[in-house]
This record gives sequence, C-alpha cells and structure tokens, in this order.
Amino acid sequence: MKEIKLKKLVLYVSSIIIIIMTSAVIITSFFNVQKKINKQMYKNYMWQLEEVTGRIISSIYLEIEYSVHILERISECKNLQTKPTSERLKYLKEIKQKGNFTTLGIIDKHGNAYDINDNYWKVNNNNFFQNVKTLKNGNKYFVSDTLPNNQKLTEDILIAIPLYRNDGTIEILFGYYPVLEISEDMNTNDSQQYFQLTDTEGNYVSSSLNKNSFSVKNITLWEEMKKYKLFDNFSIDALKENMRDGKKGAFYFEYGKNGRHVIYQPLGINDWYIFSIFTQKELNARAHEFQNITKELLIYLLILKIALIAIIVGTATYIYKIMKSQSKKLEIKNKIFEMLANKTKDIFFEIHLPKKTFILYDFSEEKNELICPIEDYYPENMLKAGKINKENYDAYENMYKKAINGENIENYVVQLKRNGEWKWFRVNSVVFNNENTVGILEDFTKEKEKEFEILKISEKSKYDFLTGLYNREIFEQEFNHFLTFELRKNLVSALFIIDLDNFKEINDIFGHGIGDQVLSKTAHTLKNSLRDVDILGRLGGDEFVLLIKNAPNIEAIKKIAHKINLSLIKTYTKDNKNITVSCSIGVKIIEKDTSFKKSYEGADLALYRVKYNGRNSYYINKS
Repeated sequence: MKEIKLKKLVLYVSSIIIIIMTSAVIITSFFNVQKKINKQMYKNYMWQLEEVTGRIISSIYLEIEYSVHILERISECKNLQTKPTSERLKYLKEIKQKGNFTTLGIIDKHGNAYDINDNYWKVNNNNFFQNVKTLKNGNKYFVSDTLPNNQKLTEDILIAIPLYRNDGTIEILFGYYPVLEISEDMNTNDSQQYFQLTDTEGNYVSSSLNKNSFSVKNITLWEEMKKYKLFDNFSIDALKENMRDGKKGAFYFEYGKNGRHVIYQPLGINDWYIFSIFTQKELNARAHEFQNITKELLIYLLILKIALIAIIVGTATYIYKIMKSQSKKLEIKNKIFEMLANKTKDIFFEIHLPKKTFILYDFSEEKNELICPIEDYYPENMLKAGKINKENYDAYENMYKKAINGENIENYVVQLKRNGEWKWFRVNSVVFNNENTVGILEDFTKEKEKEFEILKISEKSKYDFLTGLYNREIFEQEFNHFLTFELRKNLVSALFIIDLDNFKEINDIFGHGIGDQVLSKTAHTLKNSLRDVDILGRLGGDEFVLLIKNAPNIEAIKKIAHKINLSLIKTYTKDNKNITVSCSIGVKIIEKDTSFKKSYEGADLALYRVKYNGRNSYYINKS
C-alpha cells in the first residue's frame, strides 16, 4: 500500500515537474522570441531607413544636376555674354520659370552681385569666387548652403557655374533653389520617420517640419544634442570626429520619455550630412503587433498542454473545439489578407513545381484566382500569344529559368500584356520550400514612364528651346561627323552664317515677345527652304548657322543663298510702326583639311563684308 502510494506520489511529482519544466521552456522561448522580434524589427527599420535615405540622396543629386543643366543652357545665351548687367538681369527675370529657382543673378569679375529681385551686395568671400571660377576634380558647378556674404536664405541653396563673356572675362551665374523642393520626402509633417541636412559644423542646411522632430530654429545640431541622453558610450565628440572623417554611422538618444534611432551619412555635396531618424514609439508599436502574435502562440501552447492532459484523461471533445477555434481564426486572418490585397493593384502568384502549375491571385478582379499549366508561360508560348515582345524576350526568359529552377527572383522588370493592355511589372519571388515558390508582380508602369520622360528630357537638351533647331554643341558634332564621313571631293559644301538685319530694333521697339516670334518664324522659313540632308542650327540671339552638304557646284550655293535672302524679307507692324527684317549671309566653302572653328571664322569674315556693304545680301568666301 505504501509502495503504491509512493509510486503515485512519484508520478504526481514527476507530472508536476514535467509541467513546470515544459512551462518554463515555453515561457523562456516566448521571451526569447519577443527579444528576437524586437531586434529584427530594429534591423528592418534601419534597412528601410537606409533605402529611403538613398532615394532622397538620389533625388537631391538629380534635382541639382537638372538645375545645373538649366543654368548651363541659360549661360549659352548671347545676351548674357555680350549685354550690360541691367539687360542681362532683365533677360534672367524673363526666363526664371525655366527652372524652379527662387532667384537668379550674376556676380561680375569685381565681386559685385546682382539678382533679379533687385538685390545687390558685394562678395567678400574670395574663396567662394575663386572656387567657382576654378572648379577642380572635374566638377562643372559649385553648390553652397550660404550666400556669398554669409547671410543664409531660409531653406535655399546656392548653385553657381562660371559665365564666360565674349571679352574673355569670367563671371558667375547663380541661382537659388529651395531645399524643400528637392527633398519633399524629408518634410512630411506627421511621419514617424523624418530627415535633416547639416554641414560638418552642425549648421542645418534643411531642418525637418515633422512634428516628431526636436530641432529648434537658429541653433546648431551640437547645441540641440546637449539636451539629449546618448546611449552605448556615444558622444557628441565622437559624432563630430566621424563627420570630419566623412564616416557614416548610427546612434540612439532619448529626450524626456521619447527615444529616437538615428542614421547619419555624408551626402557627397560640400560637407553636408543627412540625418535619418525614426521614433522608438513606432518601433515599439510595430514590434508589439508581432509580439502580440507570439502571445497568442503562448496561449495556444498552454491550451495545447491542457488539451494533451485532457487527452490523457479522455477529453477528446476539447481538442475538437480547439481545432474549430483555430480554423475560425485562420479564416479571419485570410479575410484580413484578402481585404489588404484588394487595396493594391499588385498581383500575387504561386508556382507549384511538382504539379507544374502556375497560380495567379489578382484581387482586383472578380475571379481572383487563376490556375494554369506552367507551359502556358514558356517564353516561346508567351511570345506567340503576344503577351511579351521581342525586346523583353531575353529578360523574361532569364526570369522564367530562375523560377522553374527553384531560384529566387529579385527586382526583374519586364513588360507584359495583361487584359489587352501593356504594362511594366517588377517581379520578386522567394522559394517557399522544395515544391513551392511565391512571389509578387508589382505594377511598375508609372516608374517606367518616369524613366522614359527623363530620356525625353535628355533628348530635348540637344535643341535650342525657342526654335527647336540644333544648339551650338550638337551642330558642331554634326559638322565634324560630316567632315569625317560624308564630305565628297567633286561636290561643293558650304557653311552659312545667317544674321537677321534690324532684329535689335524689333526687340527694342516691339519687345522680346515679338522678337521670339520673329526667331521662331525665321527658323520655320529656313527649315522649309532646305533639303532634308542639310543641317540647321541656332548659335544664339539672331544668329543662325547652316551646313549645305555636297551641292553640285558653286552656282547651287549661290541660288540657296539668294533664295534665303528673298524668303527672310518680312515687315512687322505694331502700333502703326513698321520694321522690315532681312538677313545678311556669310558663306565659307568647306575645304578638305578644315575644322568647324576655321570654317566659322571664314563665314564670319564674309558676313562682316556683307554688313559693311549694306546688308540684305550674301558673300561667298572661297579661300
């Protein structure tokens, strides 16, 4: 009897010990998972923040490069190279809208600075003036966050390039660009992520408008950080040293009960640094979402323990209720996933390799699940069905091979025809197990359209913005190509310089608006007077340049010049005032061993002779 009681006692004690040990293992695992979730969420946030920071940096560089491009196009205008300062400022004011500048201006060789808002100051910073005039290391522009007189404009940066005058002097053309326009992502008001720009001295180039930011106007970063509690032995001195050395890094600080995680890295412009910040509150909130799931898991494990004990005592009914409860919860979660999927245009897919099936989940359609044999998506079959084009065949084939070989697909961009419409998709997938691959087709059409738009803008930069003719750079390239590959010995080719007579009076009396119309009409007339093989360009102002290729003889050149003289005689009337515009033409016969510069000089001499002898004619320089 005592032995039975002892065995029962041992059994009870053993059961209690097993229950305690398994509970301890479960609880310990629970807290370890909680910590891992928090760490993983932190890593994910840091990775996302670095990715967003990279996009912001790319955006800043793209906007600055575009602004520099606009300044370069402006600097090529003959008005800036020859006119007095007052007229040049008037011209800059008229074309301010070409970029997104808050102001444009010129600094002459004596350090006098003028802008289109009628501001004047003296540039006292010799280093600034010299840095722009003698750009080094292949740079073609200068960027600064301060005015030349060290007075900062609110949220504006200075972009400057050299301006080469016709008399050989070098001046500076500058514009102010609003930082907020460059980095809109940095200034969201209520996001738990925000961004700030500083230089290595701690001065803010652009502060954040975010309500979660602790920054205060008119104080430096170093003054601001004195209020914060820093962790992990990090200090302000360590941050200063890293910024001086151009290093990037991360740290955590608290202000009151609010914590912030910070990533800092050099922008690559001057000494600027970008600080990317997200709140501990947001990290905790996201981590708690996943931690709550582990709490549910803990509850399920405890229930499972109870269920196992119940099985021992014969309570199988309880197990059935647990399974039913879990099924309902799984159905709810599937509903939640379906609701989320309905909010996006992205398409999910699954590849089942053993069954050789491809399953599409498109929740934007009534029939949101489509199961097809995988051979329908062979590259050859897709091409025959008109769902891919030849240009994207290789990319699609490479992606398809990765999928059927059980490899992950990362950021493949392909064009597919779906529901009768061509769209661009970015494809990502992961191998779920040895049999299944899951992935997503993200609608990438808008991003591709933006890329194409950028290419169009690049193509447009070849042409003069007013007349649509080649600008000087492209015309010279076409001229040199002709000299190398197309010039024929027994035929006659010529370079024409066409200068409009009385054009200055048009601008002075009728205004620059009418002057621009005259230039556009002149370009249109010249286009219609030439062969398709001939090349026409505008060098600036009212000066046009023309390359006649391989005419049969010198008489043909004369006929062309005479025809242009006749076609460009036009009278313009406004307010009972009449001005007749004609043209003077200097022609240089192109020789075998020549260059654009020599031919241009020869045509310019011929043009001077025409103007000296009364204009509205032409002269051919054969020597």
